[in-house]
Amino acid sequence: IDLVDGTGGLVLGTTKATGTFTADSLAGAITQAPFTPVTVTGASSLTADNGVAGTGDVKYNITLANATNKFVGAVASNGLNIDLVVGTGGLILGNTTAGNTTATGTFTADSLAGAITQSASTAVDVTGASLMTANNGITLANTTNDFGGVVTANGSAITLDNSAAL
Repeated sequence: IDLVDGTGGLVLGTTKATGTFTADSLAGAITQAPFTPVTVTGASSLTADNGVAGTGDVKYNITLANATNKFVGAVASNGLNIDLVVGTGGLILGNTTAGNTTATGTFTADSLAGAITQSASTAVDVTGASLMTANNGITLANTTNDFGGVVTANGSAITLDNSAAL
């Protein structure tokens, strides 16, 4: 499933993608209606960004925080403040960018029934605070990660790597 919006953002209802899922919002946030699950069996790409590089770059929030969400494949996201919640299985992060050089972004990830990990050769780049909670382990061990703010991680076993000192 490929969704693109250029005027005001995307609000997802019940969404089921058997394969890949792409949601691009060029002019607003990506959110979901209350009590509606987003279920994706393949990789997901979420972008809330106006597509302009440099000082004209404007990012918008990505909030997919319903406990009924299930992402089987890696989730790549690019936005300002990113909040992802999965209720079954774990959460595999792809390339994740929260914020830019002109706006501090935050990252929140909750895995209610599994670990939070990341795909090989990907980076988690957050200009502000990061909060991750998993009922299992959290492993974000790629050396290209860049956590620019305070990192809070809650899980049974936690491994974090950063391109600079944490």
